[in-house]
Amino acid sequence: MKRKRFFYLVFAVFLTVIVLASFQHALTQESAEELYEAAVFKKESKGDLNGAIQIFLKIVKEFPGNKKMAGKAQLQIGMCYEKFGELEAIKAYELVLKNYADQPDLVATARTRLVALREKKPSGQSIVRIISGEAADTQALSPDGTKLAIMDYSKGQNVAVYDWSTKRTKFITNFDWSLSAKWTYYAIWSPDGKEIAYLQAGWAPSSPAELVTSTLDGKSRVIFRIENMEEEGFPVPYDWLNDGSAIVAALLAYDETQTLGLVSLADGAFKALCPLKGKYIIAKRPIDASPDGRFIVFDDGSERGKHDIYIVSIDGKSLEVLTDHPADDIEPRWSPDGKHIVFQSQRHGDWALWGLAVKDGKPAGEPFLVMEGNLDLLNWTKQGLVYRNTLMMRDVFTVPIDSETKEFAGKPRQVEYTPTGSNMNPIWSPDGKYLAFVSSWKIVLLPDTGGNARQFKMPAN
Repeated sequence: MKRKRFFYLVFAVFLTVIVLASFQHALTQESAEELYEAAVFKKESKGDLNGAIQIFLKIVKEFPGNKKMAGKAQLQIGMCYEKFGELEAIKAYELVLKNYADQPDLVATARTRLVALREKKPSGQSIVRIISGEAADTQALSPDGTKLAIMDYSKGQNVAVYDWSTKRTKFITNFDWSLSAKWTYYAIWSPDGKEIAYLQAGWAPSSPAELVTSTLDGKSRVIFRIENMEEEGFPVPYDWLNDGSAIVAALLAYDETQTLGLVSLADGAFKALCPLKGKYIIAKRPIDASPDGRFIVFDDGSERGKHDIYIVSIDGKSLEVLTDHPADDIEPRWSPDGKHIVFQSQRHGDWALWGLAVKDGKPAGEPFLVMEGNLDLLNWTKQGLVYRNTLMMRDVFTVPIDSETKEFAGKPRQVEYTPTGSNMNPIWSPDGKYLAFVSSWKIVLLPDTGGNARQFKMPAN
């Protein structure tokens, strides 16, 4: 009887040990998850990369049995180190390959980042002024990177091509500013760079709207036509399928709803793929077809809510979310090999360019930081990413005028007032002794003969 009781006692103790061990293991897993979330919050919301690295290192060291979380933490260490220096980032990614080879998604992302880090960097950046922004608006870069499709406003709203080699602009359309003339917009290049597609319409809301393709010699043809924009909306071209068989376009209705689809170049038929949530009557956003012609990526979201990156198959049967993050993810572009996309995101607080590996229409890893800055992506050519970064400065200048000829009698001179770069709306006093202008929500009164300026705070309304 005593032996039997002893057996029960030992068995009960053994069960208790198993239960406690399992409970402790569960707590360990939960603690790893909590630490990971805390580290990501430090990294992305607080911008404290050093603090985040320490927490990620703690996860790797103290939770080696939880390989899923330890592997994710090791990958994040590499992403953090990319901000400080390539050497430590490379070491971190190599540890992902060495210690977490059984996690293919992490390995794929680590390999992608290693390739990017090990590539030889250019010796520096050069900034070249390509064309004046006063009379032209850049629309798209040609596939070979030698020409720009632009909107020229010098005599009307026309599609034109600027050639970098000749430094000349050639008009594709030739409309003036009269009310009877048409206007053009949303120019995109064909995959072979021999044609440009664009929207063409009249000024009146009830005018027809046409999707037109044109050769660089100006030989055009209407692909798709809507008789009344006010009733049926108008088509906006975004991209071509790589085989040249169709144009990716959206039908924009006057209630600001949109439908994404394909316009066949063979018969002009519009094939709807999916509705779009966002309302974009004026602004044009990148909607990009994959190089293999199987998928289309775009950003979408409610009018005032966050935006994520979506991917839809060209048959419209598959619609997936590529990025699901509290921050805004916008403006995706495919890489030339179709293995990655890049997009703008605020997941670090400020706008930056991020990348994501994609395979068969699904994410093949975690997003990674490419470079900081709010960039306007024009294209991704085989030579690299092409983007536009605009710096706007406004200031007040004075220039002497010949009293007889009324012509300029000298060079413009910037007024001596600090801060510069944000001054506008100048006006002279009736006696010509003072110059008034607006500067950062203040009205500034500057004596013509020099001296101290007087400042008046502008009313809130």
